[in-house]
Amino acid sequence: MSKLLSSFAAATFAVLVGIAPAHASTITFSALAGPNGAPFGSYSEAGFTVTGGGGFVLATAFGNPVPDLFGPADSASGSISVQVTGGGNFTFNAVDLANPTGRNPNYLFSGFLGGNPVFSSGAVLNTAAGVFVNFLSPSNSPIDNLVISYSVGGSGGSVINVDNIGVTAVPTAAAVPEPASLLLLGTGLVSVGARRWRNRRQRS
Repeated sequence: MSKLLSSFAAATFAVLVGIAPAHASTITFSALAGPNGAPFGSYSEAGFTVTGGGGFVLATAFGNPVPDLFGPADSASGSISVQVTGGGNFTFNAVDLANPTGRNPNYLFSGFLGGNPVFSSGAVLNTAAGVFVNFLSPSNSPIDNLVISYSVGGSGGSVINVDNIGVTAVPTAAAVPEPASLLLLGTGLVSVGARRWRNRRQRS
């Protein structure tokens, strides 16, 4: 009977906390379509949607690999927002950034959950011109909105390129049965176990 109860406890625990496995994804922008320099609106890939907040356009002449997003010449600022398509939480893992013309813009990674800030981290993109560098996330905390933005003073060439955004959807708990259903299941299993135990005692 103890084995039966142990099995019941394990099965109940699995039902209560059943969780789908986490799945890391990379938004590569590989299916991004449009002419070079066209304003960026939105793009969906791997279960995520990237939305432009202004200041980003399509890049079909430079990328890691092409296409990707970039801040065009003479732009002062721009941002994109990353969310799970249809809603949900995720973690931000990493992103590739490039400094196409050496203007050294300021970049900022901002994560939000329910509209509240979770993390905000940035610096000057002081990297070699035209070379992509992988930047890790400042936090592995769950968020529901990631904003990648840039700003720069003055005017000149293209500002920044963004490609290969690494994200992982946070697993969601499986549907939890109602307490009454669990009680009924438990009562049935205990009754079966008790009957088997009585039968064994009668045989011995």
